[in-house]
Amino acid sequence: MATLAEPIERIARHEHWQGLLVFTEYHSPHSFVGLLPPGEPRSLTVFDAAPNGGNLLAPSDFRQAFEDRVPTPAYLGAERWTRGLVERVRVGAIPGITFEGVVGKAAASMSDRRAGRDRTGLILAKAKTQVWIDKVRSLHDPETARRILAS
Repeated sequence: MATLAEPIERIARHEHWQGLLVFTEYHSPHSFVGLLPPGEPRSLTVFDAAPNGGNLLAPSDFRQAFEDRVPTPAYLGAERWTRGLVERVRVGAIPGITFEGVVGKAAASMSDRRAGRDRTGLILAKAKTQVWIDKVRSLHDPETARRILAS
């Protein structure tokens, strides 16, 4: 509330939204899989939003509404989500990638929508770096690591 309420309210008013559900990540400089070291400054990053009780915003709409107004993840550009892209993420070969990896969001195809595989019009995907995966496995028992890696 102290850091994001006012700018998010301004965005909602500017966009003429009657309601807004905002998704954030709470983190600190050395946080990892939800573990926040004591004493570090913490912050929120807005990573998605659903206005007026509807679906998540498309990437271009999200960027237009939120980027440069509140903290958001870095936009790394438009890419085709392929096995090759996931492998490049895995080895950290994409400029601007975080230690954790990347999240992608794209419009679903008409065939996906007709087949009922997607109800929102969006497809969400994420790919993790191998160093992040290895750190999860080194810090947690196998079952906990499996749950974290599957989330």
